Amino acid sequence: MERFYNSMKIIYLVLVITLLSATMIQGTNLVKNGDFEDNTTEDLTVGNGPWINNKINWEKAGDGAALASTEDVYEGIYSFFFKRDASDLQKNSITVWQDIAVEAGKAYDFSFMARLQDTDENVLRFGIKKMVGGEVKEVFLWKQDTLDVEEYTTWNKYEGRITIPNDADGVRLLLFRNPGGDSCFVDNVILTEHVPESNTGLVNNGDFEDNTTEDLTVGNGPWRTNKINWEKDGGGVVLASSEDVYEGIYSFFFKRDASEQQQNNITVWHDIPVEAGKVYDFSFMARLQNTEDNVFRFGIKKMVDGAPVDVWLWKQDTLDVAEYTDWNSYNGRIKMPDNADGVRLSFFRNPGGDSCFIDNVSMFLYEQESQNYYVSASAGDDANDGLTPETAWQTLEKVNASVFLPGDTIMFKRDDEFIGQLLVNYSGTAGSNIVYTDYGEGNKPRLNGSGAEGGDFTDVIYIENQEYIEISNLELTNNRKVPRPGTKDERSYGVHVRVNQPESKSHFRIRNLTIMDIYPVTVEGVDFQYVDAAGVYFYVTENYPDKEKHMRDIIVEDCLITRTCKFGVWIKHNGVSQDGVGNDTINKNMDIIIRNNHFLETGGSGITVSRAYNVLLENNLIRHSGFAERDERMIGRGSGLWFYACHNGISQYNKIYHPRGENDSYSQHIDFLNKDVIIQYNYSEDSEGGFAQILGNNVKSTYRFNVSVNDGFRESGNPKLKGSSIKISDFSEPKRVVSDSNFIYNNTIFVDNYINPSIWVDGSNTTIYNNLFQALDYCTIGRSTDIILRSGPTLSISNNLYNGYVSPYMKLWDTQKVTGDPEFTNPGASNAQGYMLMPSSAAIGKGKTFKEHPFPMARKGIFKDIPPYPTVDIFGNPIDLQNITPNIGAQAGNSATSIKSIAKLTLRVNPVSDVISLIVPDEHLTTKFHFQIVDISGVVLQELGEYEQWNKVITVQPNEGLFNGVYVLRVKSSAYEYGIPFMYRK
Repeated sequence: MERFYNSMKIIYLVLVITLLSATMIQGTNLVKNGDFEDNTTEDLTVGNGPWINNKINWEKAGDGAALASTEDVYEGIYSFFFKRDASDLQKNSITVWQDIAVEAGKAYDFSFMARLQDTDENVLRFGIKKMVGGEVKEVFLWKQDTLDVEEYTTWNKYEGRITIPNDADGVRLLLFRNPGGDSCFVDNVILTEHVPESNTGLVNNGDFEDNTTEDLTVGNGPWRTNKINWEKDGGGVVLASSEDVYEGIYSFFFKRDASEQQQNNITVWHDIPVEAGKVYDFSFMARLQNTEDNVFRFGIKKMVDGAPVDVWLWKQDTLDVAEYTDWNSYNGRIKMPDNADGVRLSFFRNPGGDSCFIDNVSMFLYEQESQNYYVSASAGDDANDGLTPETAWQTLEKVNASVFLPGDTIMFKRDDEFIGQLLVNYSGTAGSNIVYTDYGEGNKPRLNGSGAEGGDFTDVIYIENQEYIEISNLELTNNRKVPRPGTKDERSYGVHVRVNQPESKSHFRIRNLTIMDIYPVTVEGVDFQYVDAAGVYFYVTENYPDKEKHMRDIIVEDCLITRTCKFGVWIKHNGVSQDGVGNDTINKNMDIIIRNNHFLETGGSGITVSRAYNVLLENNLIRHSGFAERDERMIGRGSGLWFYACHNGISQYNKIYHPRGENDSYSQHIDFLNKDVIIQYNYSEDSEGGFAQILGNNVKSTYRFNVSVNDGFRESGNPKLKGSSIKISDFSEPKRVVSDSNFIYNNTIFVDNYINPSIWVDGSNTTIYNNLFQALDYCTIGRSTDIILRSGPTLSISNNLYNGYVSPYMKLWDTQKVTGDPEFTNPGASNAQGYMLMPSSAAIGKGKTFKEHPFPMARKGIFKDIPPYPTVDIFGNPIDLQNITPNIGAQAGNSATSIKSIAKLTLRVNPVSDVISLIVPDEHLTTKFHFQIVDISGVVLQELGEYEQWNKVITVQPNEGLFNGVYVLRVKSSAYEYGIPFMYRK
C-alpha cells in the first residue's frame, strides 16, 4: 500500500516515562521471573541451577557468573547480578536472554531497572531480536543499546516500545556484559502488550465507546448531533457495532444490506484542530469484508479558518481488501502547513461495498529531532533502523514507506545502484529542508527508474505537492523499455516535481546531479507537442477560480544532463482554466534560477521555461540540443534554451553549440507572450535555426552583447523556416500578433562556414543598433531579407557595421551604416574571446548612444546583482550607452588597447570556486598586475593587491565574504586597465 507506515519506523522509540508507566500497569508481564524472586539463594548461578533448565526461562552464553542476588536490589528480595571477580571466567563476555512468544502486528512496552558499577570499562547492553517459527533472527527490533555508566550508577529505568513485524511470532530479550566489566544489577524486567489509553488523543470517541446501542445510526442519533463529534455524508447506514470489535465493546461499522441506501457513497469525517507547522501521528484499526468490489478509503484534508480546503495532507488511499480481512493497523505521520488550523479525517466506502469495521482511531502530536538515514543497495537491510552506515536500509521501497521530518537527510551509498522510483512524500520547512544526497566513496549513487518488477517507472524521483526539498550528488537514469500499467508510454523524467492541489509550494534545490538516458518507451505516432520527457521537470496544473497556486524559489545548478528524449530542464505552469483567474504572479512559477549546468545531446532544448515570473539562466553550457543521432526516441528539435509566457527573464553568460531541428533550433529564442526578457553576454555557434528569434505577442524583448558564430544554416523552401541571423516574427497563438519594443543591439554576428542566414523583421517599435555583421569565405548574411512595414514608428536601424556580403536591403534602412574590417583578434575561434577587437578595428568608437529601457526587477530578489542598465560589455569593459559612444558589436567598451590585453590574460577555470587562476602570455611575464574584484555595476568590492606570474600563471585569492554570483576581475598594469568577467561559486 502506497505510503504505508513502515513497522520499524513506527517504533519511534517513545521513551515517555509517564505514558509507559501507565500502560505497563494495564497488561500482564510476559517475562518469566522478571523480578527474580523465584530464586532462593544468592549464589544460584546460571550454569548449574534452574536458570539453565528454564525454571525461570532465562539462558546464558559465556563462562562468567550471573547470579540471583540480595546484594543490591531495586525492590523485593532478589535482583539479577552480573558478578565481577578475579577469576579467568570474567575474561569472557556474558549474555543472558529469554525468548517470549508475542503476536504479530501488535505493539509491546518493555522496561527494566538497572544499576552499574562506576568504572569506565563497564558495559551493559540491552537489545530485542525478532523470532520466526521459534528461531531467533539477526534482526534487532530494539537496536542493542549501551547503558551509560554515569546515568545508571544509581537505580534507573530503561524503557521503550516495539511493534512486532507481521512475520514474527516471538522476541528474544538480550542482556550483555563485556569481558572484565564491573558488576551490573538488573531488576523488574517487564514486557507487556501495549494497550492504548481510552483517551485517543485529539480524536473524540476514537474507540467508539460513547455509543450505548449497536444500532445507533449517524442519521438519527448522537453521531449527527456531535455527541461524539463525527459527521456523515451519503445515504448509507453507519453504526456503532459490537458485531466485530478490535478491543472494548464497540467499533465503527459501515453496514452492508440490500436497501437502496447502500447504492450511495458513504463518507464519515471528523474535524480536529491542530497547530500549524507541527507534526502529528495518526492510526486506526480496520477489518474489511473479503469481496472484490469492496473499496474503503482514508484520507486527511487541510482546514483553514475552520473550513476544509481541497488539499490532501494524506492522499486519499485505498485499503487493500486482502490485507485487511483481519484486523490490521493503518498509520502514518503528517506535517501541518503553516496556514493550517485543522484537519479533516475522512473515511469513505464505495456504493455496494461490503461491511467495513473501524476501531481505535487516534491522533497525537509528535515531536522528534531531525535524523540522518543511510541507504545501501549492496550492504543494507530494510529491517535495520537506517540510522548509521552499518545499519543502513537497502531499497527505495523502504525509503518510500518511511516518514521524514523537516531537517532529515536521506543518504544513498556511492557506487550502489537502486532500481525503482524514489517518492518524496514529505516536506521540509523554512530553514529545515528534507535532503536526499550521498555518502561514502566512489561514483555517485545511481537511481534507475527502469528494470523494476511491474514495468519501468515514468519518473526516477517523484515529488508531488511537497516543498523545501533538496536533492544533490546523485546519478539518475531512466531508459524505459517496458510499459508500466497506469503510466503513459510517451513520458519519462529524471526528477519530476508536480503541484496539483490549490496550494503554492516553495523552495526546491536540485544540485550536482548527473542525469542521463531519459527516454520514454516509445514516441512512435506521438506529435512533437505531446512527447513529455525531461531530465528535470517542474509542473503545475492549471489554476481554477479560488484555487490558484504556483511553485517558487527553484534553483537547478551544477548538473550534467545528457541523452534525453526531449528537454534537459523543463519548468512549466499550465496557466488558467478560464479568463479572470488569478494574476501574472500566481499564474506563473516564480523566482527560478538555472545556472552552471552542462547539457549535452538533449533531443529537445537544453532549457525550457514556460509561464514563469522572474527567471535567471546563467553560465550554462549547452551542446547539441535537438540531437537525434543517438536514439530513435530523440525528437531532434530544440533551441539551446527558450522562454514562453515569461515575465522578467535574463539569460546571460551561457555558451551554446550545435542546436539542431527542422523548426526553431536557435541558439536561444523568445517564444510568445513574454515581457521584459533579456538575452545578454552569451556565446553561440553552429545553431541550425539561427542566432536571435523573437516570435509574436511579446513586449520588450532584448538581445545584446552576444557573440554569434556560424548560426543559421538551415535551408528550407519556406522562408519563415530558413535559418536566420535575426528573426522577428508575428507568430503567436491563438492568433498572430506582432511583438512590441524589440531591441537587438551590440551583438557580434560572424559567419565563415559557407552558410547564408536570412534576416526577417516583422515587429512594432524595433531597434537594431550597433551590431557587427561579418560574412567571410563565400558566406552571406541577409541575402534573403524581409522587413515588414507596419503603421507608426515601427523600425529604427542605425550604426551597424557590415563587412562582407551583408543584406543590401538592411543597409538601405541603416541611417548611419558603418563598413570596414572589424579586425577580430582570432576570427573563426570557437569562443567569445576570439571576437575581441584589435586597436585598429573599424568598429572602435563608431556606435550609437541611446537610452535603453531599464530592467524592471533590477536589484531585487534573484536579480540583486543585475543593474537597471548594462554597465559592462561581454568582456567586462565598463560602458554607458546613454552617455559614452560605444564600439560596435559585443565588445562595446571604448579602450582599444585594453581590448588587446584582455585576449592575452585569460582565466584557466570559470566558474571560480576558490582561487582565480590566470594564464599569462609570454610578452607579459615581467609585468606586475594589480587586481580588484568589482560587481557588474563597477562598484569595487575587494582590493586584492599586486601579483606577479610564476610559471606563466597568476593565482589570485579572493577575500572571504564574497557571495555566489557574477563579478568582474579588474586588471591594472602600468600600460593597461581592463576587466575579466567570472562566475564565483563557493
